[in-house]
Amino acid sequence: MGTANQQTAAQKAAAAKAAAEKAAKEAAEAQEAKAAAEKAAQEAAEAQAAKAAEEKAAQAAQDAEKDAIFDTNPQLDVYYKTSDGMAFFTQNSAELHAAGLKDKNIKKVTK
Repeated sequence: MGTANQQTAAQKAAAAKAAAEKAAKEAAEAQEAKAAAEKAAQEAAEAQAAKAAEEKAAQAAQDAEKDAIFDTNPQLDVYYKTSDGMAFFTQNSAELHAAGLKDKNIKKVTK
């Protein structure tokens, strides 16, 4: 009977060891997943910051162009810009030009 108890105890110890190893493996996988999630969050934050900087630079360039057109033409209160970046004093001129473009959008720009 002592041998049976020893065998049962050994089986319990082996099962406990296996459970502990499984728990350790799951903990390591959880830690790896957490690190991957943190890295992805950091990359997303960096991408968002880069996009914001790009949008700010684009807006600054657009404002500089807008200011240059209005500085060159101080009597002008509005102009029309086609999708290819051309500026026109009248909407009709912009529409005529845009008719030949793939993107026919026209943006009204005011002071």
